[in-house]
Amino acid sequence: MRDACRLARYGGVKELRRAPHHAIEQLFYYAVTAEAEPANITPVLIDVSEPEILARWKAAMEAHASQISARNYVKLQITRARLRGLRADCGHAIALFPNDPLVLDSLAQVSRGARRF
Repeated sequence: MRDACRLARYGGVKELRRAPHHAIEQLFYYAVTAEAEPANITPVLIDVSEPEILARWKAAMEAHASQISARNYVKLQITRARLRGLRADCGHAIALFPNDPLVLDSLAQVSRGARRF
């Protein structure tokens, strides 16, 4: 993934050199299984509890039929999101892992945390 971002930013693929270069601000990873989650990175939790958002996420997963045929991938991910949601005091949450530390201009940008004090 990092290599693809670098290629897009600097036009490193011959066939794409005429296309405008593209840079991203932040790169996040998504772990397909709990075992694939990096142990040394605190995840950013995305609340996907709203029924429309949850339905769109589910539909996006179901669109990848060749990748989900080996096991009940969608059910696994919905269950993992429900467990994360319970820990974060919401219905369902997806964990994303930043490639680099997040930098905020202000703590006001952080709208809520997983716990209330």
